[in-house]
Amino acid sequence: MTVYKLTDDFEDDCEFTLIAIHSAVEDYRMAFLLNKYLGLGFKKVTPVEMDDNHVFQRFEWLDEKNDTYWSLIQNSAIKKEEVSKSAFMLFEEWGGEQTIYLLPEHKKVDFFIKIEIAESYLDVPSIVQKIQQIPNIVTTYKLATNRIKTRTNLIF
Repeated sequence: MTVYKLTDDFEDDCEFTLIAIHSAVEDYRMAFLLNKYLGLGFKKVTPVEMDDNHVFQRFEWLDEKNDTYWSLIQNSAIKKEEVSKSAFMLFEEWGGEQTIYLLPEHKKVDFFIKIEIAESYLDVPSIVQKIQQIPNIVTTYKLATNRIKTRTNLIF
């Protein structure tokens, strides 16, 4: 039987820039604000599912003019856990909420923008500055993609 092994070489082929956004707005509202203020065209696509039905909402846009692929994705997914209901209970009880993060090392980040293009062709400081000017955005900054431990979670 042949055994295949993933190496770190595959990561070098895919160049992308990652921008972190801190904001309390809903995912659809964030996509709308980015479309409005940056002139992007994010549209909702199939969400990313991680273990045990945690769903991360995702928006994408293919900029054909600049041959750039943009993705907006939530960093956290919340799953409500239900306690089994017995015959004697009057109300349903919830066991609590379980939160899972797309990038666990950045738990305070609410959204990520993944831009798939070589960074040399992209004016990242200008994009970050424009995002910072949007109302309801607390802060935004570029992340160093080579320091992300769970980089494989960004393959979607």
